[in-house]
Parts: sequence; C-alpha cells; structure tokens
Amino acid sequence: MEQRQGRIRHMVIFDLRHEEGSAEEARFLEDGMRILTSIPVVRAFGAFRQTSAKNDYRFGFSMEFDSQADYDAYNAHPAHVSFVEERWQAEVSRFLEIDFDLDGAAGAADESAVLRSDRSVDADGSSSAGADEASLAAGEATDRSAAAGAARDRSARPDGKREEAGR
Repeated sequence: MEQRQGRIRHMVIFDLRHEEGSAEEARFLEDGMRILTSIPVVRAFGAFRQTSAKNDYRFGFSMEFDSQADYDAYNAHPAHVSFVEERWQAEVSRFLEIDFDLDGAAGAADESAVLRSDRSVDADGSSSAGADEASLAAGEATDRSAAAGAARDRSARPDGKREEAGR
C-alpha cells in the first residue's frame, strides 16, 4: 500500500474483557485517553461508546496525525508501546482499526477515490440526490468491493500489528 502523504485519522473500534459498566471498563477508557493524549503528535483524540446496532463493537478511539511521520512516531512512542503491551493486550478482547487520509486521495491517480454527494435525507427519511447519483452509486459499489477485499487481506493481531492473510 502506498504511504499516506497528508493528515491521517486513525480509528480503532474494540470490545473489552471487562463487565459492561464496571469500574475496570471506565478505568481503561479514562487511562487510554490520558495516556494516548500525552503523546505530543496526537491531535483531536476521542473516546466513544457505540450507540448503533450496525456493528457489535462497544467502544472506539479516534485521533488525528498531521503526517505519516507523526503517525509513525505515535506507534513507536514509549507511552503507546507500553499502553499496548500492558493494557491493550490484556484488556481488549477484539478490535478493528482503520486509517484514513484526511486530505483526500493524496497521490491517487484519479479523483474517483474521493466521493462527494449532494444527496440529502429529509426529515421523513426519504432521500433526494443530485444529477450524479448513478456515478456515485457505481463509485460506492467499487469502494465497497475494494474495502471488502482489503478487509479479507488484513487481520489485526492481539499485539496491535497487522499481518497479511495467508502469509
């Protein structure tokens, strides 16, 4: 995969081994926020509780980095390494992480990698779309197919590293 050039949003959704609503659960989330925001390159950190029935992960962390170098520095930072080794591996039962280029398709061959829509949803739940709905739908199908392929090819290990499937 090509190295990202611009700002990066790093997100991870996860479940904890702790009982729902327990003091241990609250402590993990609070400590995660305190420890990870102490790393100077971390921007716009958020800790979230899942509210949607669309997936069954319970929590999420989200943060931004100004560059790939900052993201790499975060991954190597002693506070992050310690958090992963001492807390994450012991307390997280499963997770999924994803990283986005916040500056669009930096370095992409064409603009089709960045989708924009003038679709709106009315108060009654009906939607209306602009003239480019057919091309948007085709782009969404392509993106979903590419995302599904990428998800099949990568899996997250409990130690937070990625590995290629079948290798």
